[in-house]
Amino acid sequence: MISQITKKVIFILVGIVVGLILVFVAFEFYWRISIEKVQVKRGNLKVTVSSSGHLKSENEANLSFKATGKIAYLPVKENQQVKKWQTVAALDRELLESALRQAKQDVIAADAELEKVYDSLRNKSGVESFDDKIKRTAAEAKKNKAFDAAKDAEKALANAVLYAPFEGTVTKVNGSIGEWVSSFSQEPLITLADFDSLYFEAEIAQEDSDEIKPGQKAIIGLDAKTEEKIQGEVYEVPTFTRTNSEGNVIVPVKIRISDYTGGLKIGWEGDAQIQIDEKVDVLLVPKKAVEKLKDENIVYVFGKRGKEKKRVRLGAFDGASWEILEGLKEFEEIAIKK
Repeated sequence: MISQITKKVIFILVGIVVGLILVFVAFEFYWRISIEKVQVKRGNLKVTVSSSGHLKSENEANLSFKATGKIAYLPVKENQQVKKWQTVAALDRELLESALRQAKQDVIAADAELEKVYDSLRNKSGVESFDDKIKRTAAEAKKNKAFDAAKDAEKALANAVLYAPFEGTVTKVNGSIGEWVSSFSQEPLITLADFDSLYFEAEIAQEDSDEIKPGQKAIIGLDAKTEEKIQGEVYEVPTFTRTNSEGNVIVPVKIRISDYTGGLKIGWEGDAQIQIDEKVDVLLVPKKAVEKLKDENIVYVFGKRGKEKKRVRLGAFDGASWEILEGLKEFEEIAIKK
């Protein structure tokens, strides 16, 4: 007869087996209701590089006076259209002309003072003492300084007018009539832009920059026009990098805007999708169908014994789908989590 202890052991073992079966069944049931079957299909894949950026103008000028003076003429205002070579600002010429006259008088006075020193040396039969040398050197330096000041005054008068270097729109004015401006000012008096030469500057991450080439197509989405997409084309990939406001090293790629007539504004921010490759008639699976296990890429398929793991070799990726190079066949059913 089976002992009481043996019965307990058998009962426990049966309970464990039943429990494992229930767990397996429950897991299998959960797995099946939490996944959906999808067929591996062929399709086209566009590989893109995404980047943020903003609109800029190819022709943009910061206009400042190369002279210090008082603004006497400032006929333009922000958002005003100007013609090429149109006068956009001028300094008070009377003050500059007065400064030039004084500078020329200083040259004459310095020259007369130097001649007196030379006359003194000639009266001494050309013998120059140490004190005479100091006087002569000081007089020559004074004349040279006065001469340079006169030249600067002439340049200031010649630079008393600012002209528009191209036809465009005034985007900023930092001054008013009667205000004094300095030639050393770091802020431009007038900023001018040509809206016919707008482009989108995409801040491409340095690790993606080698994939970007002139001629690649791009789609631009602007934050200010969320319902519209603008067609573009890469036309310049610089050979230098820059650090953006977030401290990341980027390559500022220029994208030409194609066939867009809507009102755009310099500085508008947005995103660009640059197409770097296109795969035609390739095997595709959704992104969430692929799992990474150690160094392998795994896809779950439906076989005779239920779900089975298959190792796959991946190709291009467009953010939503993977290209399958090896491991799956067309129309094969795979499992995707809902």
